Amino acid sequence: MEVTINRERQLYVMKCQAGYSCLGFENVMLDTWALAIRLGKPELAPTEQEFGMQSVLEKRDRLLSLLAKSNIDLGTWFNPKTPRQVCEVLEVIRKRGEKIRVFYGDPKTGRDWNQEQDVIGHIGRSIGPMKVPLLLDDEDGVGGMAMLDHCLVRIIRIEDGKEQYRHPSYHLRHFEAVAGDDPRYPMKVLADGADYAFFKTEGEAYLWLAFIMGACHQAPR
Repeated sequence: MEVTINRERQLYVMKCQAGYSCLGFENVMLDTWALAIRLGKPELAPTEQEFGMQSVLEKRDRLLSLLAKSNIDLGTWFNPKTPRQVCEVLEVIRKRGEKIRVFYGDPKTGRDWNQEQDVIGHIGRSIGPMKVPLLLDDEDGVGGMAMLDHCLVRIIRIEDGKEQYRHPSYHLRHFEAVAGDDPRYPMKVLADGADYAFFKTEGEAYLWLAFIMGACHQAPR
């Protein structure tokens, strides 16, 4: 596989039949280091001096080859930066088959990113030797997105609305519903004083706010 190293964006860019795929330096470094420790191969753990180098990818490939040939079950593969509490909560939820709402945000500050799509479903796992957690499409329970598990700042169980996890510093931007100037969208929501979302009715604006704050789990748009 042809690999180009983009140092400006800190990406390994790999050419494949379907086009290109990218892996970030930091993610590859952390995954390779964690994999070396889990497989008992510390000699294949990358050093700080190798950050962004081709040798990290080569070590990763060697470790994945060793894993594929072994009978080792690594369980669910979480990002090495994911807090232990989040890993434990997601595993319990996955095994129970519970439907959840996830909130992604800044893992350092706890600030919610206010993501509206791909945030509700059941937890599954990918195939292959490194089974990453997936948020399965609630409609068919099959297709799903790989989770940014290290960026989870809040998790709510849909059945009873109980919070399963909250980042110690979890917080939202300051949202406020006010009258707007556009006759097509007479209501709008401000985020920290700036225009953020526009609505046709007051009810839609407040329903959206309830969704963003986790009080309900169906956005009006």
